[in-house]
Amino acid sequence: PISAVELCKQAQEKGLLEYDRIVVMGGANYRQMMAIVFKGKQLDFPLKGMKAMGPMIGWMNQAILKG
Repeated sequence: PISAVELCKQAQEKGLLEYDRIVVMGGANYRQMMAIVFKGKQLDFPLKGMKAMGPMIGWMNQAILKG
């Protein structure tokens, strides 16, 4: 797994800290780190509440099909 420090470094390198709204596609541990890295930004967690990868992947596939 990635550390919060490494995640912050990646966000800086990719210019993601410039955005006001961040959509987070990941599990609970990843969401916690993203909340630290992007403190003060609007974070959306569309996969929150899904307990397993199967439902997450299914939801993402449906979102792609719907456009």
